[in-house]
Amino acid sequence: MISLALSVFLVGQAPANPQANAPAAPAVRARQDPASADARRAMLEKTIQSRKARAAQDARARAIQAARARADAQAQNDYQVKMAPIVAQQQRDAALIQSQAQQAAALQSMAAAAQQNAEINRQRYILQLQRARNPQMVYPDGSIGPYPYGIAAP
Repeated sequence: MISLALSVFLVGQAPANPQANAPAAPAVRARQDPASADARRAMLEKTIQSRKARAAQDARARAIQAARARADAQAQNDYQVKMAPIVAQQQRDAALIQSQAQQAAALQSMAAAAQQNAEINRQRYILQLQRARNPQMVYPDGSIGPYPYGIAAP
């Protein structure tokens, strides 16, 4: 309760307009002397000129960089055009070599099969000779044994 009464008392003593006690601002600005205004204008002109010069320098640098990039791209394109027939010939040669390698592998496989067939035929011939020298006979029970009567007639 005491705090409420104290706050009402303090509010009653506060001025209604807080700016009433503030010192009055001068209504008219003090005029600057013409020499400082000219110096300031010259400084602003110099700043503007330096910014324009910097912007022009940046634009020239970007133009040079773009021209260099275009020249590099053109050189790369010219190189690719120049190298295209050579690369195509290398690819054809690689395809031809691969085809010849496949043909050689097929021929080697066929040669191995022919050698295996020749070996089988040689072994078959040897077995036939052995059979001719030692004739065999199939008995009625299905077993095979030597011909008991000497050399069989052909």
